[in-house]
Order: sequence, then C-alpha cells, then structure tokens
Amino acid sequence: MKQVTVQYATTWREISVPDNATVLRYGTPEYPEMSLHPHPEEAPKRALASPIGIEPLADLVRPGSTVTIAFDDGFKHPLPLKTIMPILLDELNRLGVPDENI
Repeated sequence: MKQVTVQYATTWREISVPDNATVLRYGTPEYPEMSLHPHPEEAPKRALASPIGIEPLADLVRPGSTVTIAFDDGFKHPLPLKTIMPILLDELNRLGVPDENI
C-alpha cells in the first residue's frame, strides 16, 4: 500500500491506496484544471470516452469488476456530483459492473 494525502473538508489526511492505484492530482499536467463546461451533462460522457492521462473506462473495467468511486468534497460542489454520478453509474452498468460491485 502507498500513502496519499487528500483534502478532507478543511484539513488534509493521509490514506492508504493499493500500490497499483492510479492517483491523479488536479492542477497537474496529467490532470489539468478545467473550466466549467457549457453543457454539463455532456462533459462526463466525453471524459469517460476520452479521459486525460488515463485509459478510457471501458479499457479499465470488465464485466463483474469491483469499482470504488471517490470524489473530493461533494458537499462544496454538489451539482457536478448530481450530474456525474448517474452517468458514471450507467456507464459502469453498461460495461457489466453490477450495482453491488460499486
């Protein structure tokens, strides 16, 4: 396991993630800052098909995979989460990941 420092509310915490986990930090060349999308319901679909710095979701999961979804503080910005989550869950289901594995 490796240690990763993440922001939690107004503090920072260290968490353990598997050594093979891909960790992207917002505002870096691998995961640059992005402005708001003019069509927020389309942005997640495009991001899933052509993500920045990582393979498309369809290349990362297989039917029956177990998936963990983590977002930074969704309480600060709940609207993007309300837009993204249904799209992400539908895509995972379409790829063969059942709800009980998410």
